Amino acid sequence: MRSTFLFSPDKLSPSRGDSLLDADFIYLSCIPLLTGGRQAREDSLEKSSARAFEESLTDFRRRAAAAKSPEKVPKILLSTPFISKGRLFAGFCEKFAEFAPLFDGFILQNIGDAALIEKLTAEAFGAPLAKPDGKRFLLAGDTAFNITNRESAEYWSGRLDVLAILPELTAAAQQSLAQTFPGNIIPEITAFSTAVITRSEHCLAAQGGFGCGKCGPCGLDAGRLIDERGRRFDIVTDPLDCTSLLLGRTQEAPPAGSGGFAGLLSPLPKEHVTPGARSSSAVIRRDSGDFM
Repeated sequence: MRSTFLFSPDKLSPSRGDSLLDADFIYLSCIPLLTGGRQAREDSLEKSSARAFEESLTDFRRRAAAAKSPEKVPKILLSTPFISKGRLFAGFCEKFAEFAPLFDGFILQNIGDAALIEKLTAEAFGAPLAKPDGKRFLLAGDTAFNITNRESAEYWSGRLDVLAILPELTAAAQQSLAQTFPGNIIPEITAFSTAVITRSEHCLAAQGGFGCGKCGPCGLDAGRLIDERGRRFDIVTDPLDCTSLLLGRTQEAPPAGSGGFAGLLSPLPKEHVTPGARSSSAVIRRDSGDFM
């Protein structure tokens, strides 16, 4: 299985999104939905932005349905805010009932988000995680859940459907840990994708103070940092609150002799698998070309 994280819904367009038809899970940042992709203004959710999101999702699902059987159509999950405060977070909570039906579920950025989504769905649709169509929202835990061992994964058994393993672990360590996950949670290996390595309540671009207007559409034009080894770290900003994310690559390719990405999914020897744990494949998160 495969997943990818996108910071712009434009990636779903016909000219750019057909490569995503083979994904099982597509994660979308909430920043462009809640900011309208423009400089901050008083209303936290632009109607035009929600409409554009809905049009992008509807068109993508139509193309996916024409190419895939129903169970193979990618599940699209919206990210909760990376920082649980400020106008972006307030807009997410206040407008939740309006945009939630557009998505199959949510990828959670903070451990408190599980209870938050359960509360918001109960208030909006009558029961925790209930969808308006009678189905259930999916929940995924992102890398900020700091999953590094079997016990931390077991804690979320019964509450999350997908759970990402901390990308700081090697690919081999992530594979080993994935085999110990409870059978009701799909492990996600994040060894070869772009990851959020820093979340800041301050703008790392800092081009003129609060509300400087340098973010660009969806906060994707804020710039990048380059370290002494020449490695590039892209900056994603939230123009509502002037917060920012710093993105970096984990590993560039699967290790030699691993059999590529597919090789990471090979079952471990029985003596290395925890009794009662899962034996099926994990999700591998990969960038889709220009991930933004």
